Amino acid sequence: MSAVPKKTADQAKRQLERLRDLAVYGLTADQANRPDAAEWYRTILRAASDIREESRSLERTLSDEALESKCLSPTEVSRAAKVSTAALY
Repeated sequence: MSAVPKKTADQAKRQLERLRDLAVYGLTADQANRPDAAEWYRTILRAASDIREESRSLERTLSDEALESKCLSPTEVSRAAKVSTAALY
């Protein structure tokens, strides 16, 4: 089995760090904005939405690369990503 390409690993690391930063932002916003319900909802929703988008981007990129490199089969990718095999195509 070959190693993960450096470019792929570095990109995944950057995206995972971004996810961590977004989660920290959400936690900070939670604490800072509790007295103001409208601002609390706005900031927490933004953080959750940004986390969702970043997660989807990472999942799509890794799924595509795993399939293209034939490192994982479609079934293995679908199980790991918790999506149907049809969703991969």
